Amino acid sequence: KACVEILVSDYTRKGFIDGRVGRFAAVIGRPGYVDVLSYAWHGVFTQTLVGKDYKCGLPMDKGIPCCSITNVVKNVIYLCGEVDGGKIGHNRVVSIPAKTLRLDTIWDETQRV
Repeated sequence: KACVEILVSDYTRKGFIDGRVGRFAAVIGRPGYVDVLSYAWHGVFTQTLVGKDYKCGLPMDKGIPCCSITNVVKNVIYLCGEVDGGKIGHNRVVSIPAKTLRLDTIWDETQRV
């Protein structure tokens, strides 16, 4: 991940490309989807919505940045089409906006569904 960010920034600086890199927060997946790398924080959402037991290995009062797939798509389109590359500067890495949610809040909401 870091290597790609450095390469995109360096190739843009050298004029080979007009690159941009978007850093996304945890993307809340669809219920039932299991991703081993991010299971610790989105399993509380995906597993409980399909009725499976879930034991979270993280503190439930921990806040995590989350975004939806819709938010990701809109921001990629905006970053690639609307943002003037010259205004970004040499570091072409941009953090995509996200909402911070607490795991216990996510848990409570999934129990209500």
